Amino acid sequence: MANTAPKLELPAVDQDRLGGLSEARRKQIYANGGYTKHQIALYETMIAASGQRDVGKGALNNLVTRFVSLKNNGAVRVLESHTCERMFAYLCELDPTVEGYYVQVPCRGIVRMLAGDRKHVSHATLDFLVLRTNGVELVECKPDRPPVELDVAPGVWPN
Repeated sequence: MANTAPKLELPAVDQDRLGGLSEARRKQIYANGGYTKHQIALYETMIAASGQRDVGKGALNNLVTRFVSLKNNGAVRVLESHTCERMFAYLCELDPTVEGYYVQVPCRGIVRMLAGDRKHVSHATLDFLVLRTNGVELVECKPDRPPVELDVAPGVWPN
């Protein structure tokens, strides 16, 4: 019986633009995590398209931060937060289980089932795709609570 499953083509990851881990190292991490060929193709597609979203459009009051990542061979990571995203990037830089990470990662074709067995397909942009020694982690950063607002006059430093 012939194999009729379509061959999965992995997209090319632009190492010059993205920095990060080599294809060989990413494949080793996928093997360590026991991922299927389909899962690997999804991760590689997300990595290849990462960092292309025009940050700031949905950032509201967040700041756009350019962050030089030592874990990603000095590649610049553009974050759209000066609070939780930047802090999470610092944690990734310091965590010995994190080998590399990508930011502003597109997640396409999210299927949610609605009432009446209706499907809703949408797209989202995740904050991070983290490559750990033994697997992949998808991360959306949200603060536990809103930032504290200080009730002081402009130009006056609070005590």
